[in-house]
Amino acid sequence: MPFSSPGAPNGFAEVLSPGTNLQLLKYWDKVVEKSAGGGSAYASTAVTSTYADHAKYYLLAPNGRLAEVRPKRASLAEALAAYPAAQQALKARKGSINSEAELRDAVAALDPVVTKVP
Repeated sequence: MPFSSPGAPNGFAEVLSPGTNLQLLKYWDKVVEKSAGGGSAYASTAVTSTYADHAKYYLLAPNGRLAEVRPKRASLAEALAAYPAAQQALKARKGSINSEAELRDAVAALDPVVTKVP
């Protein structure tokens, strides 16, 4: 799906959790990283630039608000600041949020609790 929210990066995102109220999106950010070049010389000054893919996660709320989130409970709670019922449900939810799969499951579980905010 293309990003169309203000402040969103250019490009397309993968929809990890296609909820009706909350959606978890995954965006691949391509970054140029520099590292010491190859060779066996001890004092080599060669530098190599390579592309590296970094995943970024975004939470799309019902009002079109897009917030970057990390696979951490505190990050998700911060993104849900406008939704007190969802924050309470997140606090009551057991288990950790340390991976993409756990973040996706948490967003899917919180989706029915979130309603539009005026």
